Amino acid sequence: MASQDHWIGWFKGLSPSFLNINISKILLLAGAERMDKELTIAHMQGKFRLKVIYDVGHSVQEDNWKETAQICYDFCYDFKIAINV
Repeated sequence: MASQDHWIGWFKGLSPSFLNINISKILLLAGAERMDKELTIAHMQGKFRLKVIYDVGHSVQEDNWKETAQICYDFCYDFKIAINV
């Protein structure tokens, strides 16, 4: 792919940025093996909630939008984040 040379740059520094946000966090992945070492350690320390959606590609929100929506709703409910429906 023509954009492949830029892929690393898109994600460089993303894990520390995600972890340094001081709010409740959730990470949706298509597979737990896709986490880097920093995210794996932080997850084991309970720094964020991890949800794995199976049988999807890299666009989990498009491949399984119903489960993604339910996970987001449940997260907001659990952390008492206002939801106006």
